[in-house]
Amino acid sequence: MEKAQENADAVEHIKLSLDVVVYMFADAVLEKYIPKSASRKQEVEEAKEVIKMQMDPLADALVAILNAEKTGKKTVTVKPASKIIANVFRTIQRAGYLGELEYIEDHRGGMFEIQLMGRINKCGVIKPRFPVKHDELENEERNYLPARGFGILVMTTPEGVITHEDAKERGIGGRLLAYIY
Repeated sequence: MEKAQENADAVEHIKLSLDVVVYMFADAVLEKYIPKSASRKQEVEEAKEVIKMQMDPLADALVAILNAEKTGKKTVTVKPASKIIANVFRTIQRAGYLGELEYIEDHRGGMFEIQLMGRINKCGVIKPRFPVKHDELENEERNYLPARGFGILVMTTPEGVITHEDAKERGIGGRLLAYIY
């Protein structure tokens, strides 16, 4: 359990470091190519949004939800939208951790407007996406969740995106995507 937490903390640290490097690179490039003007600050911010890449949109979506939960917000907007993110959100919603979920088309990848219920203590993605047999699910539950019967693992299976509890009932395995408790 401690090893998994240390790995998760290390991954978060690397992601934050990568964001800093991207912004430092963006600043260096923008200093050279955007002329100095009164609206330069606005131009720099717009260019940073274009330059910033998302390496893992699912991880970014879960971090946005967790940050909004920690700050006490009632809603959060997550973008970009994708089928896998939508399926993960629906699975989390069925488990009772999220309220209403609405897709909004903005012609730039779409976004989700999510009603938060204040039930999320921690959530994150599981990388690499480990393949897990149905009889190994209890071991993974011990690795990622704080207590038995507390929280869910979200996994993709041949039958779609489901929780680890549903996978145990159906006797199927799959790949772990995320955890939430």
